[in-house]
Amino acid sequence: MRLMEQALLGIRKVRLTRWEVSFESSRTNKFMKICRSMRSTLCMLSSNLVQDLSEQVEADTVGVLYLGDLDSFFLASSASLAKKNVVLYAFTLDQKGSDYLVKAKRVADLMRWQIFSFDIKTEHFSIQVKDVLGSLDIAQKRELEYSFVLTQCITQLREHYLLCGVGLDLLCGLSKHYKGEHRNSPSDFRSKRLDNLALDSTLVTINSIEKKYDKIICAPYLSFPRTFQYLMRRDWQQLNFDNQSGRVVLKAPLRFACKRDLQEAGLVDTYTKAFRSSGLNNLVRELLRSRSVNFNSRRRWVEVLMDWRLKRLESL
Repeated sequence: MRLMEQALLGIRKVRLTRWEVSFESSRTNKFMKICRSMRSTLCMLSSNLVQDLSEQVEADTVGVLYLGDLDSFFLASSASLAKKNVVLYAFTLDQKGSDYLVKAKRVADLMRWQIFSFDIKTEHFSIQVKDVLGSLDIAQKRELEYSFVLTQCITQLREHYLLCGVGLDLLCGLSKHYKGEHRNSPSDFRSKRLDNLALDSTLVTINSIEKKYDKIICAPYLSFPRTFQYLMRRDWQQLNFDNQSGRVVLKAPLRFACKRDLQEAGLVDTYTKAFRSSGLNNLVRELLRSRSVNFNSRRRWVEVLMDWRLKRLESL
């Protein structure tokens, strides 16, 4: 068996019953399919990420903020290849289950990873969100949801390192700021991406959370040198286009590396679906009615977030 398969499978040398042998064989066969589909395209992006993880992360065990998305799944897979023990962190709200949590547990079982379900109490939800808004620079509603879950996760983190998949959308040019000319012109895309990176506050936000909770949060797509440079050397078409089929495939290097088999089983979605499935999206939407959060009675979250940004600047 090849080294990569051994790293992923972590095969247990135990005596099994006939039924267990059949079950283990079935699950191993699924794994082998994933390994084979990863081999051809994994060597470039993941080899950079694996090397970065080996050099940048000293611990043998790492936590991964898992939001049911391709970005965090690829991080966890690469951490396994870097011979790290992986613990997925998946959240619940008031101990309520969700489709997102069910799929996260299935992924952990399939990939032989540990999983820790951390619960977020929402009794004082508005106060918790105000604490995030008052300390972090946030420009979009989904950034608020992500930052909220991240801050709640870090308070219950048992490992010293937490990996999170934030930043890949920005590097792949997946936002309304990128138009047709950016998708079709490598030079225009790279120029626009540099402008957006200069305005992005993700790493500043992560640094603020790290200092507050004395933990190390890694955003490898943005901050690990080999991984970042690999992505920065690619234009929009190289990151989001399948030459064989001639169609757009978002985050193609990751998707073709590992998602095909998992998507067929319906296991990997997007992190915004995790927010909807868990009910977090509805809770955040309802905060527009809160005068303590929406103190200028705005109709849209983008305006509320701008009010909080101005409030922070005034307090400096």
